[in-house]
Amino acid sequence: MLGQIEYKLKQLKAQLLSFNFFILLTCKSALFFSLFFQATVFAQNQLEQSSNHYDQTQSRLDESTKPHVHNFIRIIFDLDWTLLYQVHNFHIIHDPSEKDKIFEYEGDYFRVTDYAGALLQAILEQIPNSKISFFSGANDERMKLALTKIKLPDGRTAADIAEVTLSASELSQISNDQSLKFYERFKKIIFPYFSDYQSDHTLLIDDLTKFSDLDSLSFQQKKILQQKFGLGSISDLLSEKNKLRVLSSFGRSSYFKTLDSLFQHSPSQHRPSSEREWRLERNKVALILGLIIKAYEDSQLSSEPFSEIAQLLSFNGENGETKSITDPSLWPLFQKGFQALSTVISEEHNTVSLPKPPLVTKLTGLFCQKVLPKEGKIK
Repeated sequence: MLGQIEYKLKQLKAQLLSFNFFILLTCKSALFFSLFFQATVFAQNQLEQSSNHYDQTQSRLDESTKPHVHNFIRIIFDLDWTLLYQVHNFHIIHDPSEKDKIFEYEGDYFRVTDYAGALLQAILEQIPNSKISFFSGANDERMKLALTKIKLPDGRTAADIAEVTLSASELSQISNDQSLKFYERFKKIIFPYFSDYQSDHTLLIDDLTKFSDLDSLSFQQKKILQQKFGLGSISDLLSEKNKLRVLSSFGRSSYFKTLDSLFQHSPSQHRPSSEREWRLERNKVALILGLIIKAYEDSQLSSEPFSEIAQLLSFNGENGETKSITDPSLWPLFQKGFQALSTVISEEHNTVSLPKPPLVTKLTGLFCQKVLPKEGKIK
């Protein structure tokens, strides 16, 4: 009897051990499958993240290599030494042939740069979705008067086509030190005045190319600008999205109808270094237009932004400064601008004539008809 009991106990123990083993195996299997499932989910997540990262990287690569698509191009013009010149010479002021180009404001006289209106119209007609604004250190009253005096070939004025007009009251003062130059005491900050501001598509045309230089300012000066415009940090002020690139307007020499008069009456700092430089500056509207059109054309075929291309075209690669207006590399841009100007000037008023190549000393230019004979109209 006892033997049977022992036998039954051994069987029960064996069954219990077998059941415990089964339970243990089942638990381990469940744990294994749980861990396996978690590892599978983790691997899938990592794979998806890697795939997304690849897609984003590829997208950025694609963006960096495809041409820029411009919703618009915004050109902002300065006035003095760009679209206007202040004049002092008595004979110019009272010359009947100049009366339509000269206006007076509080005893000072200003002359509209020749074909300035044609420049504005050519931009609007030849650059798709282009917008034109103006930003000058002149007071608001003179600014408004000047824009009515710049007339386009189609009869409109600069005031009619202006998107935004900014004057002295919109300049940002960063110093009261009167010994500093004007552009060192004031800065032209553009982005707060445009809700759709895009630095890549915006270009300021100004004789003072350092008007937008903010990197060289002191910390305190940067802080002044940051607080003025309610920015979160100085980094926001200096960010690429708020950057303003400037193209030189090549304004250097005082305006006189003849070179002799210029040297007789103009201060030395506003005299050209040569007759050629003087003649080319009187043709500068063609150069500005040629640079803008060329930069736009190149931006359609390149990943580089319009405003950066315009700057690079005008920069001297050796020192990073604006090229001299006499630089031979600018000659094709003069020619491109001449051709574009001729499309907006009616035949009966078309006195535009192509200059000779840069190696020729004497130059018949756009605004030199009364100085040298014309060489023929552009067809």
